[in-house]
Amino acid sequence: MEKNNIHRHCPEVENLMRGKIPFVTRYGITLVVLVFLVISIGLFLSEGSSQQLVKEMIEHIIGQIKSKI
Repeated sequence: MEKNNIHRHCPEVENLMRGKIPFVTRYGITLVVLVFLVISIGLFLSEGSSQQLVKEMIEHIIGQIKSKI
């Protein structure tokens, strides 16, 4: 076995070690989106200013997506 293979990491860790942005993997993006959805749904179901904040965030995100397309 070569010495280099002993100290190899998974591709995601190798990318992080080279200075690439974290969470830009298939699973990282999915995880971030799921956490964001759970928090948004929790805030959306609450009353008051937090519900208004989530509505404004969703409107802003949809507007940004439409402007990029």
